[in-house]
Amino acid sequence: RPDEELADIWWKNHLKRDISVLYHLFSGQFKSLLTCQTCKYASARFELFTFLQLPLPEETNRYIEVIIVPFEGAIQPARLRVTVPKDGRIMDLVVAVCKICNSIETDFENAVPE
Repeated sequence: RPDEELADIWWKNHLKRDISVLYHLFSGQFKSLLTCQTCKYASARFELFTFLQLPLPEETNRYIEVIIVPFEGAIQPARLRVTVPKDGRIMDLVVAVCKICNSIETDFENAVPE
């Protein structure tokens, strides 16, 4: 028999057992095909699902909080939140902090009287 006909039979059998609005709205079926390696016989099943697991995109970065304490006493310690790769190294953290500090440095120089 064609797959469409088999799928329809499986679906109708399922609806005979579970007659619920929720099943009608939130369920479906997928085809599972098993093939014998010896004789090449293929057996198809149409499995019901009420949820479908999908992979969620993973973050490739992480956020790390760093407190910078300058050598000069006139400048207050600064709390920074930097973004680094999850599989990064310490050097990635150092580079990220340096980038932020270099952009903040001009603000510090303007704020601190000489």
